[in-house]
Amino acid sequence: EKFERAAATVVRELQVIKRLFKAAVHAGHLERSPAEPVTMPPIKNERDRVLQADELNHLNAALGKLSDSVLQRVRMAYFSGGRWGEIDRLRWQDVDCGAGCITWLDTKTGKTNHSAIHPEVHAILKSLPQSVNRAMPVFPPVVAGCVRHAEFHAKGSRCDPCRWAFRYIWRSALATAKLIDFHFHDLRHQACSDLAEQGWQQYDLQTFMRHTSPRMTSRYTHVGDERRHATAASLADTPAGRAFTGKVAKKRPARARRKPAGGRKPTHLKDLGG
Repeated sequence: EKFERAAATVVRELQVIKRLFKAAVHAGHLERSPAEPVTMPPIKNERDRVLQADELNHLNAALGKLSDSVLQRVRMAYFSGGRWGEIDRLRWQDVDCGAGCITWLDTKTGKTNHSAIHPEVHAILKSLPQSVNRAMPVFPPVVAGCVRHAEFHAKGSRCDPCRWAFRYIWRSALATAKLIDFHFHDLRHQACSDLAEQGWQQYDLQTFMRHTSPRMTSRYTHVGDERRHATAASLADTPAGRAFTGKVAKKRPARARRKPAGGRKPTHLKDLGG
């Protein structure tokens, strides 16, 4: 049976192997690394899967029938831009409803980030039972009554039974909603693309997504067909577009020329600053 591995996984494993052989060469155990001529496979993991309005309604209805806990996490991911691991590890001590701010610790980049609390996120937080111990996780276990949930979080790890239960509920909801090839992480793509459709600038999107570079934000922004058509159609209103379509091109206003000092034209190099 053929077992395929993701290109990103292969690259990480090859990097470890190359470092091991390189260390052996530096230690004098090998003359040359046998992994040196091995090339890295190209990584093509960009995704552009976003849901339409009817698909979102079907997913929301399916999750509502299966698990309120999972549905709350899904809404949290969309309205906060949080990743699954960040939401799962979120503690009450990292939430400041008064200041309207969430502090994300142990993020993907290893840096501490902050994001504003959306009114929908505020409603989700208010609906959850708050523990006296502020170090407890915000979201209750996916598996009701899971006794090991708090134990896992105390060690800084994920609760495996709840993670497996979440995967089962998530895939069941996708099957019920008849959705194909949609991951939980795609909710971040969905939120970023929806904000771009509303006309928010690149810096606003980068701030919301908590990206370190605009290039990463551009990978999450997927413009819809209607906006693509509207963008292309707007070229007809430009001077060049009017000329090419046979319409009368509007003349651009002439720029005011800057007069030299003294109100006279320059006649010598010294008048030009030479």
